[in-house]
Amino acid sequence: MKGNYSMTIIEHKYFQPITIFTAMIISLFSFEGIKIFSIAVLIVTFSSATTMALNIYKDRAKNSLIEFLYALSIFLIMKYLPQYITYFYSGILVILIYLIYVLYINPKIMDRALIYKV
Repeated sequence: MKGNYSMTIIEHKYFQPITIFTAMIISLFSFEGIKIFSIAVLIVTFSSATTMALNIYKDRAKNSLIEFLYALSIFLIMKYLPQYITYFYSGILVILIYLIYVLYINPKIMDRALIYKV
């Protein structure tokens, strides 16, 4: 891998908190009728968003803005787009955006490694 990847606050991680955040946002809006599930999803979404915030706390402003726009767009897509194309297709769109973000934007534009090794 080329580039000078900066480590995040949570070192030696084997996952991206953005992955959990994306999955939980899809779940939150897809299964919102189940109260206990919704509460659990909200807790996990909040904790993954907090981890994302800690990871970018001392990061460059550009990276912080990109991550904020990603999180906002995922939320808005799952909140408002299902009125027009159902939750299934909204979820598929979110997954495609996630893949572009993790596989292209994260390593090439934000200069971050996908997975940090021990």
